[in-house]
Order: sequence, then structure tokens, then C-alpha cells
Amino acid sequence: MRLALVRKTIRDRWKNLLGWSLAMFALTSIQLYIYPTIEKTADAMDQFIKAFPKELIAMFRIEDYTSATGFLGTELFSMMIPLVFIAIGSSWAASAAAEEEERGTSEIIYALPISRTSVLLSKVVAAWLILVAITALEFVILSIGSPLVGLDLEGVELIPGLASCLGLGMFFHGLALLLGSITGKRGVALGAAIGIGLISFLVFSLAPLVDTFDSVLPFIPFEWALGNSPLTDGFDWLGLTFLLSGTVLTTLASLVAINSRDLDA
Repeated sequence: MRLALVRKTIRDRWKNLLGWSLAMFALTSIQLYIYPTIEKTADAMDQFIKAFPKELIAMFRIEDYTSATGFLGTELFSMMIPLVFIAIGSSWAASAAAEEEERGTSEIIYALPISRTSVLLSKVVAAWLILVAITALEFVILSIGSPLVGLDLEGVELIPGLASCLGLGMFFHGLALLLGSITGKRGVALGAAIGIGLISFLVFSLAPLVDTFDSVLPFIPFEWALGNSPLTDGFDWLGLTFLLSGTVLTTLASLVAINSRDLDA
């Protein structure tokens, strides 16, 4: 790993980082903005939700929607924030593995007295730092914004919830990195990783309605990240272990793939 390459990767993609940061700020702010309305109509909202079939309540995870934990879990942590982390991780990984080759600059950068392993690891570390920075940003937004709208975060395990989303982003970063290292195609890596992420989300969401999904649920990344309700129950160490183990394994496999492939072909 080269610190100069880490800095260069972040500098070259600062517009991407800025765009995602603004998007995260906007999405979170909009959701927080509607909370006072939810709070004012809490009794009516609870009665309305109780009329739902129990399967739909489980599917959308709205058992306690009007509480801080229930509101944040339903509006932000059940879909929106996890999918944003998957998109960020996948896009940075696809670029790290295949962008140089598609631009025709791979011969130049790999002709330098730097190993392919060092180049790829530097880009991986840059992406991990960005994911951590986005996690910290979301923590700040929620910590400052929630009191402004009367959302009491007492009892909300915010750090474990964000840690699970970070682990999800890192896992799909590793997956996209591996696909990009094997194929040399940024679009293939990005599309396949996000597609798998969406399928994972769909299976996780529909599991309460489809009994046959129970057998595959333990192998679904969304289940590892969110299955044990980290916002309520704190860190899910087993789920985080699965996510981080998958990240390490796919990253190591990517290093093998990038060193084995003929980039001049």
C-alpha cells in the first residue's frame, strides 16, 4: 500500500464523495423533517399500523413505528442507508479494479515500480476510508438533526446500527472488487454487485412472507447486517464477523485475480 496512491485516489474522486455526502445529508434530513408530523399523530398511526396483516408489519419492520428506534429503523436503516452504502462501496470498488484498464492507463500505472498488489490495496484502503467517513457523517447528521425535530435518541443503538451498514458496504465493495478484477469491466462489476445487493434486500424483506426463504436467509448479507436489529439490541458480532470475513476473503481473491490476469490483452 502507498499513502500517495491512497491520497490520489481520494483526490481524483472527490466529486463522487461530495455527491454521496450531499445525497446522504438530503435523504436523512427529509426523513427527519417528517418526524414531528408522525409524533403528533402517533396514536392514530399506531392504530392504523395495527390494522395491517402481521406479515406486512414484519416485512416492513414497523412493529413500533412511532418510537425513535422504530422510525429510524423503518425510514432509514431498513433500506435507504444500507443501499446507499452498497452503492458507494460497489462504485468505488468497480473503479478501483477496472477503471484504469478501461481508460487505457493500466499499462502506464502498472509499468511504475509499484506492484499490482500495492496499487489495488491503496485503492481499497481509500474506499474503506471513504465508507468510514460517510458513516461518521451520518452519525453527525443524526446526532445533530434528531434533537432539532424532537426525536429522542435515548435507547437508540446508533453506532451499532451504522456499524452494520458500514459492514454491508465493505462486503459489497469486496464483491465488486473481485468481479472487476476478474472481468476488467467496471460496468459488469458495478451492475452485478448492486444487483446481488438488491436481490439480497428483496429476499431479506420478503422472508416473513415466504417460508421457503427461511433456508437461505442465514446466507444473505442483509440478514447478517440487520437481522438481529442492531438499532435495538446493539452490536451483532456474529453478523459483523460474517460481513468482515467476506470482505477480507473477496479482497484477497481480488489481489490474486488482478495479479493473474493479462492486463495487456
